Amino acid sequence: MVYRCPLICDTLDSPTWSGCATAVSVTDSGAVLTDGSNREGPDTTRFCTSVAYTGVMTDVPDDVAEAFDRHDALVPAGDSYAVETTNFDGRVAATAGEEWRTNYEVTVRAPSLQAATSDEVGDAVVDGWLATLERRLEDAPKATRTAVELDDYSVVENGEQVVVTFEYTMGGERQAADVAKTFVEYVEGTYVEGVIPGYDYVGVVADLLNSASTGGSEGSRGGTPL
Repeated sequence: MVYRCPLICDTLDSPTWSGCATAVSVTDSGAVLTDGSNREGPDTTRFCTSVAYTGVMTDVPDDVAEAFDRHDALVPAGDSYAVETTNFDGRVAATAGEEWRTNYEVTVRAPSLQAATSDEVGDAVVDGWLATLERRLEDAPKATRTAVELDDYSVVENGEQVVVTFEYTMGGERQAADVAKTFVEYVEGTYVEGVIPGYDYVGVVADLLNSASTGGSEGSRGGTPL
């Protein structure tokens, strides 16, 4: 994914600059990685592939990008848009579909059960928790105000993360953005509701439990099991 980098090098002989990652040159065949010594045009304006730079995206359909840019819960993030209303990392990507429809993919990354607690968790407990989480999250479309049918859905454990993916196809860009936001929020809410009692939770999960606890309790030992 290529973005016009907003930063400019002082001189061609100084190929390092703050905020950029890997420089690329642009040819007829596309973006080509370089060692940072190339430049585009008569000035020293660079291109970069840094995911930290949230400039204009290049492969999201224009009408979708316009709707997402206007949505108060979404911000550009690399080759997708990030949902800002949750603590978990939730993103939605879009590609052109058939005729007037667009294909959307929502991805939410949450801590695995073992990564969320400082205690040791048995394999059987982890497997049961993950299976129950997957079963509950399958109901995410019921939480939306718009009828949506999933093209694909998965919950997989990847190292210290649980990665939840929803794929769907829609025609209305604003509705699709609302669905993406709802899916991400549904994952976070269902996750918090399903923490297993008795473990000492840490990090973002502890923060979420503290926020959700009633009466201002500061405890971080989980509540309602899945």
